[in-house]
Amino acid sequence: MKFPKLFGKKTAAEEDFDEDDGLAEDEPAAVKPEKEPPDAEGEGEGEGDEGDDFLAEETSGGGRKSRKTLVLAAAVLLVAVGAVAGGAWWLLGDDMLPGVGSLTHLDPNRVILDIPPRPGQPREPAGPPKSATDTLNSLAGQAEGPGAGVVAPPVRLATFAELPLPPSSPPLVPAPDAGLVEQSPQGPLPKIGEDGRLAWQVYARPFPAGDRRPRIAVIMTGLGLARDATQGAIQYLPAAVTLAFDPYAPGLQEWVAAARKLGHEVLLTLPMEASEFPVRDAGPRALVTAIGPGDNLKRLNYLLSRMSGYVGVVTAMGSQFTVEDVQMGPMLDAIGRRGLLYVDSGASRKSVGPAIAKQMGMPRALADVQIDQIPSRAAITKRLTEMEDLARKNGAAVALAQPLPVTVERLIAWTASLEGRDVVLAPVSAVTDRQPLP
Repeated sequence: MKFPKLFGKKTAAEEDFDEDDGLAEDEPAAVKPEKEPPDAEGEGEGEGDEGDDFLAEETSGGGRKSRKTLVLAAAVLLVAVGAVAGGAWWLLGDDMLPGVGSLTHLDPNRVILDIPPRPGQPREPAGPPKSATDTLNSLAGQAEGPGAGVVAPPVRLATFAELPLPPSSPPLVPAPDAGLVEQSPQGPLPKIGEDGRLAWQVYARPFPAGDRRPRIAVIMTGLGLARDATQGAIQYLPAAVTLAFDPYAPGLQEWVAAARKLGHEVLLTLPMEASEFPVRDAGPRALVTAIGPGDNLKRLNYLLSRMSGYVGVVTAMGSQFTVEDVQMGPMLDAIGRRGLLYVDSGASRKSVGPAIAKQMGMPRALADVQIDQIPSRAAITKRLTEMEDLARKNGAAVALAQPLPVTVERLIAWTASLEGRDVVLAPVSAVTDRQPLP
């Protein structure tokens, strides 16, 4: 069957469509081809072939309806095929696409580190070859569990490549210490040793007790979620900078081992409810005011069991939770009984955390400022200068920072300039109990 009229004179609707596409109004219409003689086996009554009846009806209302029906049917068919293909991809995963990887196929416990050697030291094996998906700074593809769907800002390790490596620092003692670990259904929990040893002292970075200079502690927060940003912070920051890891991140124990190997003291981030919830959500295991202290203690134990070898906790968000003494009291008591120190992030100046910690006699510190809230070189430099003045005034100061390349670069330059300035960069364990309460 032939369809010559499909290339014949256009309907009014087709001419309007062409005009919308920018065709010239005086463009001549296609010449209608002469009708071909009927096929031998298709001869029938009248002048035309019966097979051409459909075409003959094209100029009638019924023909237009038939044509619209065909177009509609084709569109429905395309949508159906797309839906089936999409459903298959969703159910089967993207393995059906050759050469495409998926985050859901990553082993969350495998962390590939390629720490550049110190001068004069041989390069250590980098581990298995990296796949394309190993470089993604995201947990969005994680199928389930805390952290699923979390997306971290993308920072590539190459961004740090031009920065100088810090001076070599002796590794800290291996962690975890078996005498400071309590096994629980959630995982290993810190505990006070039978001999009275405390995690915040055993795992601390050594600091000269006789150093009388004002002390400044810098805590790099939010580590573990973004692989390249975390690795950059571990290997390029001065060893005296304290590193805080997010409990929702995978492979935390490997990160802790890498950080301590280069001399960094480690904290665990403790997510707490913010007053802006749900606009700011601290995550599925955060400590919240909507449940009682007993349920929050269960959440606390889960969070504390995510890794071992840390000196204490630093709050994240928490502007709502930290002002509730009925909630903070039991939490800090539990943290102190496990031999840990407490750092309040200062999310709320009404936080009762530092005062309760002092009453309990547990080591405490309070963040004074976020140095890269405005992530520019000038703003960060200004904040660091303010931290120096505050440390000289109070004897100690604590700053929070993010693993941004510009922040790391500024901290490297600032640390190198401290010599002769009568202040010293110290781990957070060396500034506890030295700040006045707000």
